[in-house]
Amino acid sequence: MIPDQINGCFEVVAGLLLTLNVIRLHRDKQVHGVHIAPMAFMAIWGFWNLYFYPYIGAPWSFLGGIIVVIVNTVWVGQMVYYRKGRLKQYANEAIEFRALLDWAICSDPWPTDNKHQKTIIAMLDAKAKKFGFSCWVHALHEHSPGCCPQNHQGTND
Repeated sequence: MIPDQINGCFEVVAGLLLTLNVIRLHRDKQVHGVHIAPMAFMAIWGFWNLYFYPYIGAPWSFLGGIIVVIVNTVWVGQMVYYRKGRLKQYANEAIEFRALLDWAICSDPWPTDNKHQKTIIAMLDAKAKKFGFSCWVHALHEHSPGCCPQNHQGTND
């Protein structure tokens, strides 16, 4: 019984510590530095433990495991929800970027002075690099709002 109680305590502490991830993700509303696959695996493993612990007669581990399963499931659900929002934001940014590229190429002669032109070109170059292109001219020829270059996935996970 003692090993079960110790393991149950580890499960409870793990669940409480994982709650920090849920709180942080709720506050940030962005997924960064964490891949969903290991977390989904851990959540599935937790469900297995809810079957396994009673099977081996470990009620304390089972009770602690409930906390881990609930928190991991919420966290994975948050990751899916916020990643979906990020992909939608990326798609909107891609459409806006394409519109700016089209406007820039049609601006001949340039509608502002040389200083403002250089500022806008620098902004377009920075945005092009964000989308994985070397410069705005390459982006102009290769970018379409529904896709992105091979080296850019549009997510941060």
